[in-house]
Amino acid sequence: MTRTLFSIDPSWSWAPRLLGLCAALLLALQASAAWAARLQLAVERNEVSLGDTVALQVQLVDGRSRGVPEVKVGEGLSARFRGQSQETVMVNFETTRILNFTYALSAVAVGSWEVGPVEVEVNGQLVRAEAITIKVVERAAGAGAAASVRAALSDPRPFVGEVLTYGLTFEHRGTAYNPRWTPPELPGFAQVSQTEPDQSDSTTRRDGVELTVAEVRLPMVALSPGARDIEPAVLTADMPAPPDRRTGRRAVDMFGRERTRPETFSTQKLHVEVRPLPEPRPDDFSGLVGSFELEVSALPTSLPLGGTLTQEVRLRGRGSLSGFKLPSAATTDRFRVYDDAPTVVTGWRDGLMISEALFRRALVPELEGTLVVPPTRLVVFDPEQEQYVTLTAPGGELRVTPGEAGGAVQRFAAAPAAGGGVVESLGDDILPAPTQVAVSDQSLRGALPLALGAPALPLLGLLGLGLRRRLAGWTPRAAAAAPGLDALPPPGPARLLALEGLLRARCAARLGCAPPAVDRAAVAGLDPETLQLYVDLEAARYGGQHDPALEARLIAHLRAPAGGAA
Repeated sequence: MTRTLFSIDPSWSWAPRLLGLCAALLLALQASAAWAARLQLAVERNEVSLGDTVALQVQLVDGRSRGVPEVKVGEGLSARFRGQSQETVMVNFETTRILNFTYALSAVAVGSWEVGPVEVEVNGQLVRAEAITIKVVERAAGAGAAASVRAALSDPRPFVGEVLTYGLTFEHRGTAYNPRWTPPELPGFAQVSQTEPDQSDSTTRRDGVELTVAEVRLPMVALSPGARDIEPAVLTADMPAPPDRRTGRRAVDMFGRERTRPETFSTQKLHVEVRPLPEPRPDDFSGLVGSFELEVSALPTSLPLGGTLTQEVRLRGRGSLSGFKLPSAATTDRFRVYDDAPTVVTGWRDGLMISEALFRRALVPELEGTLVVPPTRLVVFDPEQEQYVTLTAPGGELRVTPGEAGGAVQRFAAAPAAGGGVVESLGDDILPAPTQVAVSDQSLRGALPLALGAPALPLLGLLGLGLRRRLAGWTPRAAAAAPGLDALPPPGPARLLALEGLLRARCAARLGCAPPAVDRAAVAGLDPETLQLYVDLEAARYGGQHDPALEARLIAHLRAPAGGAA
């Protein structure tokens, strides 16, 4: 006999019922968990003196929550989140888990103010803690605190783009250990990048009492116009514990060290009104806001053609120079200008943030004669004068002499073109002429090697060409497209100079002119690849923008068959 312990319905009609039962059970468990969770507010004391800060806790009992609860307070109070903790308590074999969210509650105005209500979502259900009332009273006369903190702005009515300082001053009698502050939220402002807050300590005497003063200054930039409030900043320090009530003795631990307890202090709320820059703005306004000075290095009296003049421009003052670049210099046929990346340094001097930027500008003359370097002008907005100011550094003149090695300026006349004109070079290579001149023996003994070896040169050349064809598979067209590549100097400035000469010769052949007549405007009429190589070569020679792959690109371009003339 076979007994059936259980049977399975082939239709599986029991499955939906089982799933529904599980879902109902799960919802019941979640609802019971949410129902069991409790939320409550706890404050250190309900009556606070003006300027004091007390601890406020939002306690979630037997529940879980994501994120930090939002605590709404009255206008005379300010709440700042300080952290959270968790504790587990066991009473009568029942375990209770408490999640604590701690806030610093600061009194900023006299009156009765509400804290809360606060709501937290637990398993899809809202758990609520009703509001409590905090009374803020005036500080009693003669009941000065052992420590206090206050805040101030260097300019309560700054302009957009102006750098102002948020300062916090902490004063205390006796000893304060481990002071730490939480900066306030700064809506509409941004901290100056790459600048650390300035901190200083000093000692003063007031009403016969010696006070220790600690100051912190935070630089920031106003981003947009409008009126706004800056909430109080909070500072916490470990202060000496009060003396024993019975004996009046100083509280010490078992090792004789002074006992301390953390105390929290808050600053007052600050109001600031950011003003927009005046209209109309100058067309050449640089965007800088601050009080600056402009200096330019002196020019030499003369410079050989093909040489480079490095002009240093210094800009310093009270304001932010982060990310600023000099306006582009005006283009001219007399010289070219290349700018290096600026160097910006920011520091503190007498409580003020000072920025200094150094710009290096390379000037390369292209023609002989008198070169007039125009003055450097910069339009900034000065918040102290409340107007746009033009900073000017004088220019100057210098004499451009012929280049080294016998003069670099050359003029070439070609045969009359098809239209009857003559192609003439009006400029010269902007690159420096070679300065190393070899001095050889001009006697008969010195000429003998050349006289004996000259007849053998053509034979050696033919033998070398034949051997190269067999080894590298050269073609006559490729060899003609890249003459001189086999005798390049080692990598370095001399190699770039040789490649530049080959590139100019190649471009001149395509343009039908002499190599010194090749410039950027002429190369622009050729293909984009040749123009880009010419521009990159200029940057590598004078702009300090050397590309490690530039030499390989030039060699590959020169080895390729030349295109048609432009």
